[in-house]
Amino acid sequence: MAKIDGSLFSSDKQVSAEAIHEAYGDCPQCQQPLAIRYANKSAFLGCSTYPACDYRKSLTDNAITTIKVMHDTPCPQCDQTLAIKKGRYGLFVGCVDFPVCNYIGSIKEQTDTQVTCPECKQGHLLEKTNKYGKKFYSCNHYPACKFVLNDKPVAHVCPDCSSPVMIQKSVPTLICVKPKCSGTVEL
Repeated sequence: MAKIDGSLFSSDKQVSAEAIHEAYGDCPQCQQPLAIRYANKSAFLGCSTYPACDYRKSLTDNAITTIKVMHDTPCPQCDQTLAIKKGRYGLFVGCVDFPVCNYIGSIKEQTDTQVTCPECKQGHLLEKTNKYGKKFYSCNHYPACKFVLNDKPVAHVCPDCSSPVMIQKSVPTLICVKPKCSGTVEL
């Protein structure tokens, strides 16, 4: 029986010092070689002379970059210009005067369902799309109200618990929004 060569299954932890030096250079604080370090099940770039030098750098890119400045679109909060930006969760609209102005808007269309939020009773449920293209419904008073549904809400009173909102799972049937209620309505 043939023996399996263990070098075929090398892990991420065995990245050569030459490859790290070529990709990242030396430590900007002490000019010593950098090494990949591990803490809390995540990897980061750190100085090889730790604890003498405490330089650390994330290996993931969380930077926000500006894709396009929309010169004729003013920010609703500060009247500066808006821009299309790319961040950790995808594309969004933001003010060019960040961090002074922290306005953030969505690129995706949000349709108002005209159904009042059953949790805060002030906002309306908006139809939104997540980054994978799946529709969901959430309160327009987010982050103050974090109510969210995966199915289409309908303004109809539940016959069992009197909840003002039901969801439409299938075309002729409405189901109560509350998980502990088994109220249904046939249309």
